[in-house]
Parts: sequence; structure tokens; C-alpha cells
Amino acid sequence: MKKILLFWCTLISLTLHFSFASGQNTAKLPQLLIRLDDIGMNHSVNMALQKMAETGFPISASVQFACPWYQEAVDILRKNPQITVGVHLTLTSEWKYYRWGPVLGQTAVPSLVDTAGYFYQSTRAFDRSGYKLDEVEKELSAQIERALRTGLRITYIDPHMGIALSTPQLRALTEKLAHKYKLAISPLSSVSYFGETYKEMWGEPIATKKPAFLDYVSNQLSVDRPNLMVIHAATPSPEMDALIDMNSNMMNDKDGHPLTSKHRQTELSMLLSPEFKGMIDKKFQLENYQQMLTTKDITMLKVVEDTANFATSGQEKGLTKVSIMYPFAEGKTFNMEYYKDKHMPMVAGFLGSNLVKYTIEKGVASGIPNQPLPYMAIGTFYVKSLSDYQAAIGPNIGAIRADFANYTNTTPVILISEVVR
Repeated sequence: MKKILLFWCTLISLTLHFSFASGQNTAKLPQLLIRLDDIGMNHSVNMALQKMAETGFPISASVQFACPWYQEAVDILRKNPQITVGVHLTLTSEWKYYRWGPVLGQTAVPSLVDTAGYFYQSTRAFDRSGYKLDEVEKELSAQIERALRTGLRITYIDPHMGIALSTPQLRALTEKLAHKYKLAISPLSSVSYFGETYKEMWGEPIATKKPAFLDYVSNQLSVDRPNLMVIHAATPSPEMDALIDMNSNMMNDKDGHPLTSKHRQTELSMLLSPEFKGMIDKKFQLENYQQMLTTKDITMLKVVEDTANFATSGQEKGLTKVSIMYPFAEGKTFNMEYYKDKHMPMVAGFLGSNLVKYTIEKGVASGIPNQPLPYMAIGTFYVKSLSDYQAAIGPNIGAIRADFANYTNTTPVILISEVVR
């Protein structure tokens, strides 16, 4: 009897020991989603995809099915089922000499092309173009259907340069297409559909890109939500080196020489670095969109704004902050509902993909006791480029000022600053 009792005590002890050890080894790690954008744009970008495919990492790839090299990308993806495929909904062609146009052809969607028959070269030009929503729907549907005809498993759609989600009307159209084709939507901002946190390395300077990336994935990922990291990668080539970005001066040096190739080579090398590989399953677990969506209902497209992560992850650093402050004074009024529901969404639509986020604050008290409220409200835009902000606001300043009378009778004070921390 004593021997039997000793046996069971020993067995229970061993079970508890291994259960505890197993619990330590399977402690919850953050889930990291790596999404490679602009796949199919050219051979150099596709070769970056090939190098990432050879690692065997579960990642996601957003393919531009409107671009000339998409068929090479399809061949790579057919051989690599660990890579989830999305359609990078394309309505711009942002390079100086390398251009593409609609899948449907310029005559089928004339409002979407410039005088040369190509997509517009910047979000600003697209916003001003007078594009027709029905033509946008036709073209984006054609891009999705081209993707489906390849036989690849298409899991999600996402917006090239943010355009397909940049206004309430375009967002509604993108959601309509997602429902129609039974696809998820991956974001290009802190506003997501499946609770992803959001980070991209596109605007990070070349010199600090790798250390900033490694610090982010090792120290700043959320344990409770999937963490999306958007990457633009390419291998070196004379063609890649010659690409001049017409959408943003951040990709060119002060003399106008292109930096895009160096940026993309740096992003590829940091993903292939031993430092990054050494963090996998220690600091985080990699997953692709297909894996992440196994617990989600893609028919429920509910917008989630990642305000908490945006404020704490360091994502503001380096952005331009435009604060519009409305002073309080006797007799001055402010209609917060109109401002929140009408005015700010209108201005956000003018800013396009340059806009990372905007916030609205309601003044409640002065910081000094017994003193009047300094501001009734503050609206703040976080943008990637000040020059792009000014270029977008300039042509629309008349409409913006004319709308003031609909919600206030005070004159706003504007402060433009750079977020340093």
C-alpha cells in the first residue's frame, strides 16, 4: 500500500513539474504580422519576396495586380503557401518615368487616368482629379477578379498609398468590395478592422531604420492584439535605383536624387538579419493574415481605432502635428457634433494617405483655478509630410474656411510642430 501511495505521489509531482515547465515555455508572446507591400511592382521587389519566401517565415504579401510584373509574383507565391496573399488596391502610379494604368484600360475608366493614360502620380493629384466612384468600383473589382483568376488563395484587400480608405465614400466602397468577394481588409493606418496595431518603416530614415525596427519588434509589441508591420522591400538593381517618387519628397534627398532603392534594401536586410531571426519565438511569434483571421469573422467589418497603441508605441515620433485651437471668449460658440461628424472628416479626406491620424478634444477647464477656459476645442492632424499637407490644404482652403460658420464664430489658432517623443 505504501509503495502504491509513493508511486502516485511521485506521478503527481512529476505531472505538476512538467505542467509548470510547459507553462513557462508557452508563455504568451506577441503575434507579429509582416506584410510586404507593392509586390508585383517590378522584378527587384519580386526578388525581395523570393528571398523572404526562402526563409519559410509565415508572412503576408500585398500584390499590385495592376502592375506589369505581377505574373512573376504569382509564380513565386504558388510555390510558397506559407505566404498569405492580398490584393494591393491600386489607383496611383507614383514614379517619375515608370508608370502603369487601369486593368480595364484608360477608355473604360477615364476619370482615373491622366492625359497620358496612366494612374495619377500622387494622392494629391488623385484627390483633385474628379474621379468617379462608379469607375473606382469597376477598376478595383477588375483588380480583385484578376487576382482570383490566378488560382491563388486571396485572403484580404488593402489600399496602395491609403487611397481606397482615404475618404468615407472610398472606405464604404472598399468595405462593399470586401463583402462582395468575401475578403478581409488590412489597413494602412492605426484604424483597422481586426484590432491590429499598426507600424510601418517607410518614413524612418535609412540610418536609423534597422535599429528602430529591431527595438520596436523586441520591446513595443502588444501582447493582447495582433501587431501589423508594413514593409517595402527590394533587391538592388539599376532600375530600382532610378525610381524617383513623385508622391512624397521623403523618398528623395535634398537635391532630388532618389533614395527609394536604399530604403527598400535596408528594410529587406533587416528582415533577413540574424538579429531579427534570433528574436522569433523568443520576443514574438510570426503569423500571416490567414492564421490571424482563423479566429475572426470577416463578415463583421467594424472599424477599430488604435488610439492607445498610437499614443504609447512611439508611432508619433517624427510626424508633423497640426493643431487647430479654438479660443474661448464671451459670446463665442462651438458646435462639437458638426465639427466631429462633418468638418474634420471633410478635411481628413483632403489629406489622403499623408494623414496618419486625427484627434478631437473638447475643452473642459483652465489649468489655472478660477481662470476662463482657454480653448473650446482642439483638432489635431498627424501627417507624414508638411509639404504634402500644405499642398493638399492650399486648393481646398476656401471650402475649409467657408465651413467655419457651420460650427463656430471664433477664429482658430494654428500651431504646426514636429513630434520628437
